Amino acid sequence: MDLRKKLIYQSWHRGTRENDLLLGSFADAILPTLSKTDLKAYQDMLSHDDADLFAWITGQRPLPESEPMVRRIRDFHQCR
Repeated sequence: MDLRKKLIYQSWHRGTRENDLLLGSFADAILPTLSKTDLKAYQDMLSHDDADLFAWITGQRPLPESEPMVRRIRDFHQCR
């Protein structure tokens, strides 16, 4: 399976509907344009716990410096 398709699928099937919507809509819109390096960063980011991802994206907790992809997702949703 193509890595982009795999990551889009994983983004829409996180286990919580909130994260499905946040990550899935970002993945649909942005993943087709990402470089291989950025796809790897996104894949690594998906290994985090859903509660952590949701808190970072929604601003409930400060963004980790080690996860620039989370900032891209947060910015994506703030512009919508």
